[in-house]
Amino acid sequence: MTKKISALNEEKNYNESSDKILILLEWLRTFLFVILIGLFLTVFVIQRNIIQGPSMEPTLYNKDQIFVEKISKYFSIERGDIITLSDSETANQETLLIKRVIGLPGENIKIESGQVYINDELLRETYLADGVKTYTDETLDISEITLAENEYFVLGDNRPVSKDSRRIGPINKNQIIGKLLIKFYPFNEIGVPK
Repeated sequence: MTKKISALNEEKNYNESSDKILILLEWLRTFLFVILIGLFLTVFVIQRNIIQGPSMEPTLYNKDQIFVEKISKYFSIERGDIITLSDSETANQETLLIKRVIGLPGENIKIESGQVYINDELLRETYLADGVKTYTDETLDISEITLAENEYFVLGDNRPVSKDSRRIGPINKNQIIGKLLIKFYPFNEIGVPK
């Protein structure tokens, strides 16, 4: 009888140990699944960026934090979209620019008398601060250009200090990382900038 009770206790202890191991393995599997989903989202779907510099003021300010989604760039980039793009002038892959799409593939862009014209029509830019004018950059005098297929003309909202298509030329679609989804910091300004 004592041997039977001892065997039952050993079996009970073994079952409890097995249950604990199974629970631990289940927890590890869930943890790894969450990590993989997070990596997938970060690499292919959404990215957090911190604004550095004043080139998008008054829309976005230095140290603002945003989420950028990486999927819609394959389907639609429209005039007025705020995008992040790789900086072709630096070897550092971490350096991104954030700009507003002004010109779309096939369009003629002209900068004249402080104004931007798309296919000879004045572009209304309500997002600019009062009195901001657009002039060409001396380093790359692009006062008029017709964009090729998959080329975009981008400008910062703070035109006097922005490194944009006036300096680096049109950007190719493959340089686009993603479109601004939402500004989430500072918390009192959460929303989609115009």
